[in-house]
Amino acid sequence: MFKRKRLLVTHNGPFHADDVFAAATLSLYLKQQKLPWKLVRTRDEKMFEKGDFVFDVGGVYKAEHNRFDHHQRGGAGERENGMPYAAFGLVWRHYGEAVAGSAEIWREIDEDFVAPIDAHDTGHIIYEPINREITPVEISHVVAYFNSTWKEDARENDKHFLTLVSVATEILARLIKKTCDKVEGRQHVEEAYENARNKEVIVLDQYWPWHGVLKHKSDTIYAVYPHITGNWHVQTVEAEMFKPRKALPEAWAGQPEGELQKITGVADAVFAHPKRFLAGAKSREGAIALAKKALNS
Repeated sequence: MFKRKRLLVTHNGPFHADDVFAAATLSLYLKQQKLPWKLVRTRDEKMFEKGDFVFDVGGVYKAEHNRFDHHQRGGAGERENGMPYAAFGLVWRHYGEAVAGSAEIWREIDEDFVAPIDAHDTGHIIYEPINREITPVEISHVVAYFNSTWKEDARENDKHFLTLVSVATEILARLIKKTCDKVEGRQHVEEAYENARNKEVIVLDQYWPWHGVLKHKSDTIYAVYPHITGNWHVQTVEAEMFKPRKALPEAWAGQPEGELQKITGVADAVFAHPKRFLAGAKSREGAIALAKKALNS
């Protein structure tokens, strides 16, 4: 049965992560609905009237009419934390939950991924670099690399935009998968914590994303878990970024395997990171022994 292609309309000229990821969100939504689509980049107001979805252009925010612009006087509102909405955030606000599959996943992605892109697009400062000559490369910068230079044909931007929408769609789909698995994994970590007799060392039967859980458990010092290499790791829980609650012993730092075994008395100890946040053994028992020795050091 023939299905009419839904028309997505956004502005032409230079593009940004905002409009690229807004288009990616809509493409995922329409794919779920098994609806084909096409995209037009223009500032022709007649095309705004024809568009099924118009975003980042047009001066109107009316979700009930699928109009998602934030450039009008007064903007298009802001989140509870004060972060303004850009086009990506507006589209995600209304279609993100359907795309993500649950309110929890939708909310987490909005906080961790969508809001920072909105912040960049609206000129909202969210961090101060320590070294002003070296700043993070954000995804918004990477998207901007694909805009034409002054030596190139600006008409190529339309082709580059569609290429980036395809990439952004894959990124979003992967982010949703990763976030879903992370949320499920955190539940296993919560269970491991609740069942642990000794809350200072939490032993996980397999690797689950534990950092976001254990950082909120003030009595937990180390996590022990199996690694993809076949070894078992003991890792410090951070009190704050890059600052562990208790670093591993100084004497272990960077020692070769044989020497580490002598120092620790753990026969299958294999390494200890020079920064004292990570060590490993060949067995579960060996990693637990390292954690206990570190606690008592």
